[in-house]
Amino acid sequence: MTLSPVERALGPLDRVRHALLRATGPWLAPLWRDRGLRVTVLGLGSVAVALALAARFPLWLLTVGPLVLGVPHLVGDARYGVVRQGLARRGDVLAAVLVPMVLATVLGRLDVSMAAFVAMALVARGPWRRRAAVALGGVALAALAWRHAALGAKVFGHGHHVVALGLWVWWAQGIRRGRWLVLAASALGTAALLGGALDGPLLHDLRPPGPGLDAHTLADSLAFVSPWQSPMGALRQLACFAFLQAVHYAVWLRLIPEEDRARTAPRPFVSSWRALVDDLGAPLVLGALALTAAFALAALVALASARDAYLRLALGHGALELAVVALAWMEQRPLCTRAPG
Repeated sequence: MTLSPVERALGPLDRVRHALLRATGPWLAPLWRDRGLRVTVLGLGSVAVALALAARFPLWLLTVGPLVLGVPHLVGDARYGVVRQGLARRGDVLAAVLVPMVLATVLGRLDVSMAAFVAMALVARGPWRRRAAVALGGVALAALAWRHAALGAKVFGHGHHVVALGLWVWWAQGIRRGRWLVLAASALGTAALLGGALDGPLLHDLRPPGPGLDAHTLADSLAFVSPWQSPMGALRQLACFAFLQAVHYAVWLRLIPEEDRARTAPRPFVSSWRALVDDLGAPLVLGALALTAAFALAALVALASARDAYLRLALGHGALELAVVALAWMEQRPLCTRAPG
């Protein structure tokens, strides 16, 4: 078999991985054999890292996190939310998702992305009562986002991070085998940030990563409390957003992939790359890598502008995630595919 340049580059990592597995096998074997245990450990580790970064470097986490992990997490949306669900073969569903997303990105309008719910309800194969409920919900969300654009963006931004955890539970087919610990840790982390238990680390260093990325500016766009009225309350909500956003990325990049894979044990790096290319195609995967690199290079020149460009690109992705969930609910089918690879 002829190896691609990417596979050749990943080969040494697999050799290191194999050596580590042999050296740590007696102690870490349960993690490789038991999906539930491994997902719980990965989830708790992700929550712990996200909380530490949000409490100590919230401005950097809010700025650099989307530029490094944003595009890969959008790829996860497309892979697990669309391709693995078999929706790529349904032209009406693709149109229902893509048209509102593209329009929302071009126009910069969150309310436009909510049209995906109504469109999904029209093309879904399910009971009319469920379809009507989703359509009415989409209209209500669109009305909120149109009538109260700033408030709607904040509600949807914070809310879709929390929804990601619920979506993972659905993917895992219930809270079991210790997965509830991840949900509990996420709730405790949120409470600690909002309740002021981590104010000390939060106030330690608030130097902005770049112009236009100071705590006041970011809090004004993300917090429900005005930074003028309650500086500490706004900062706590900003840190909470950073924390849950990082957890959201972990859900799509680590937890859902672990749940959705048929293979119980983790895959080698080369196998993971091949499975990704098989699912999405080499052009899309390479394009995503190029886009991530482009955002990184742009950040070196103008950090705030690069972050704004990513957020504009990702404007409709939250509606995509929820619309895919709504479609599965309307059609009364599970999200988890456990497809080979």
